Amino acid sequence: MLILKILGILILSILALILLILCALLFAPVTYRLRLEKREKAEVAARVGWLLHFVSVRYRLQYPGEDGGLFQDLQVKILGFTVLRPFAQEEEKPPDKQKRKKKNKSKREKKETHKASEAEIRREESADGQPYDGSDRAKHQECEQTASCSEGTQNQKAEEPHDLPQHSLDETKHKEKKPRVPLSERIRGIFRKIAGVFHGLVDRMKHIGETLQNLLHKKDELLTFWRMDEFVRARAFLIKELKHLWKRYRPRRVEGALHFGFDDPSTTGLCMGALSVLSPWYPGKMNLTPDFDRKILEGNLEIRGHIQLYVLLFAALRIWRNRDVRYMYGRWKER
Repeated sequence: MLILKILGILILSILALILLILCALLFAPVTYRLRLEKREKAEVAARVGWLLHFVSVRYRLQYPGEDGGLFQDLQVKILGFTVLRPFAQEEEKPPDKQKRKKKNKSKREKKETHKASEAEIRREESADGQPYDGSDRAKHQECEQTASCSEGTQNQKAEEPHDLPQHSLDETKHKEKKPRVPLSERIRGIFRKIAGVFHGLVDRMKHIGETLQNLLHKKDELLTFWRMDEFVRARAFLIKELKHLWKRYRPRRVEGALHFGFDDPSTTGLCMGALSVLSPWYPGKMNLTPDFDRKILEGNLEIRGHIQLYVLLFAALRIWRNRDVRYMYGRWKER
């Protein structure tokens, strides 16, 4: 009975821990902060934190950097300790450490040559039927140290690979391990794949004209599909859900200053009017300064907000349970 009680307590504690982690993932907000700045240099800085910055991700992009090219830095931290930094450059080691490494390497090479020569002597002694003792080793070392025996040792080393048995070569090949790919190279490979996906999307965008022509040929069929009662109800429901998500996920604070101007003053006026109309959509303080005399773009922008995953999960459940949405999705797949 005592064992069953202990097992029950362990199972309940594990279930409680899993429930606690799920609640933290769903209800703990994920805060984000985005900062854009354009002066002499263009800089982008993003920061994402979860559970009072228990996990935080920081990204920084600057152009031009110190070397004149593109500089970027990505850091993933847990409890303030950096666990991942793929774009960090390896620090150059001082020359003293490099000299020590060379010395250690030369010592290791000498030890390997001594071991190989001792193995050769053992094989020769075993072939002659005489036991191997330490005097042969001392003689061999003295022979290596003297200049008269240097040519003999070189010839012996040149002949060693032919005299070695096949099983020793197999063992050395087996001991050689494949080089491991560092984690930073894997992260860079992921970013390269993302860039390839974007290039593929750009290539697909080039064929939009052909798709538009195909849609024009099916105009009547699409109009009947658009005017169906089920589609009208599903469209109204989806618009309502999108408005709800925007209300919960929109940035809570937008601050910044923008100084802009175009070659044509009328374009500058139209841009100023559009930004003024959109002012209710970005809460906070925005200082807009149009310049009608020259072409210029500089300023800074800071966006803050937070995201809770349970809102998105409940919205997805409501959309999936809606009959009109499921019916129209099935009809669209049949087409």
